[in-house]
Amino acid sequence: MQKLQPRFNETGHARMFKFYGCDLYPTPGSQLSGECPFLDCRSRSHSTPINFFVNSMTGLWDCKVCGRAGNAYDFIRFYYEDCLRQTTDKDYEDLAAVREGISPETFKHHGVCFSYITNECMIPAYSHQRKKLINLYVWRQEATRQGPVMVVKGGPGFKQVMFGLANLGSVRSKKLWIAEGPWDFYAMWELFKTTKTDKHHEVLGCPGTNIPDEDLPLLNDRDLIFCGDNDAAGQQMVKNACKKLGLRSIRPSSIRELYWSPGTDIGYDTRDLIKEHGPEVSLQTLIKNQRPVKIDLSKAASASYGAVERAIP
Repeated sequence: MQKLQPRFNETGHARMFKFYGCDLYPTPGSQLSGECPFLDCRSRSHSTPINFFVNSMTGLWDCKVCGRAGNAYDFIRFYYEDCLRQTTDKDYEDLAAVREGISPETFKHHGVCFSYITNECMIPAYSHQRKKLINLYVWRQEATRQGPVMVVKGGPGFKQVMFGLANLGSVRSKKLWIAEGPWDFYAMWELFKTTKTDKHHEVLGCPGTNIPDEDLPLLNDRDLIFCGDNDAAGQQMVKNACKKLGLRSIRPSSIRELYWSPGTDIGYDTRDLIKEHGPEVSLQTLIKNQRPVKIDLSKAASASYGAVERAIP
């Protein structure tokens, strides 16, 4: 009788590498191995294809050829830098043709890139004022009950982070708009640049419909305007935010939300608005179609929720 081989139990660390197109295979002990994914190694790794090793318990990795080594954050930083170098102006033009309402220059400015392994679009997300690359999001197709859809997904094991923190200033008198997802964030960032109103407005993009807890203190004493899509998820974004702000005793100067006119298509968003009406008309619509939102402080924590340093190994 043939003896069954033990099934490979894929750890969270292995899933992270696989997520970015780096296939790893089990070796004796706690090691995983495969081909080094970095550019300067791939061109010369055919003679020694197994040169990249990962400790499945800790996630620490190293390459025996190029000498690079580190943890998960080091991996996405090196990988992102290589992908960014390989991304061309044609790539940005093609992306802008698909994500109408956003120019190639905006994608390039924010460091959007394409993977040379999977050919997928990747979106970097930094901590406040570009201190650390915290997550490298990927725009990819996923199967759903309604059919295949394109979604933006963060890397396994990495913390969710708001888009735009790298350029968030310290002038709290600016109105701070909260967009839903990276595409609306890019569209609104470009809108304020194009209309030359970025001295009075700045924008962050929410990953999904929940603002990460560690980013909440940045909203204190700010005039907030939430710009969710015209659907249930968009409405939930401001509800989730107000609940979190109230529980943590974080008090923005004001909170308003964008409301969509009756008859607006379900799923319509700010990028659609800009694409359809242009920057000037869109800006006036966004300013006009707002209503105030209140925070329930009855369940607020007894102590203020102070700024928490994002822990990065």
